[in-house]
Amino acid sequence: MTDIENRCIALAGLVQACMQVRQLALKGTDDSQSLVTAIEAILKIDPVDTLDVFGSISRIQDGLKMIKSYQFDQEKHDIELTKMIMISLTLSKKLMARNDYLERIEHQITSIKEQIEFFNIEHANVTANIAGLYQETISNITPRIMVKGNMTHLDQKNNANKIRTYLLSAVRCGVLWHQVGGSRWHLLVKRNQYLKTAQSLLNDLYQ
Repeated sequence: MTDIENRCIALAGLVQACMQVRQLALKGTDDSQSLVTAIEAILKIDPVDTLDVFGSISRIQDGLKMIKSYQFDQEKHDIELTKMIMISLTLSKKLMARNDYLERIEHQITSIKEQIEFFNIEHANVTANIAGLYQETISNITPRIMVKGNMTHLDQKNNANKIRTYLLSAVRCGVLWHQVGGSRWHLLVKRNQYLKTAQSLLNDLYQ
């Protein structure tokens, strides 16, 4: 993988997690496979490479599709989604400087892995555990991500836990993005490279 491919893969994981937050907030539903991918990304703390965090390109294809289309389809832009993506990148950078939170996350991941031995990875107990970890760490870093949507959906405990799970995954992907050389300035000035790389990765997937 090239540097830009690694950055695009990490960004796709982040974008896809944020997309699921928006869907839960607005419609009260999410994609089961995306939830599994998001949780596994959180748990993968010692990946072989960037793609190993997600397992395969197919599992982040929705994020790649969003990256390749987001640049030009102005009418499709979701301001709240954009804010969520950019704040996640900011929070991930700040998290990298908080050794206490990083240690807390790593310790809790061990507990979550043990929990998954008894429950399905998508089980409500698992997302509740991850949501609690998000509240203990990321929620204490500014700026906070404010999720807007239908309160009927947001007030449901299981949805709220899933949202925090996706947000923790988004921040984890942001950490990965920074680790492979990503920066907000780089994202701004090399937008077309991200677009072309996302399309290329999708093309390889469908060949």
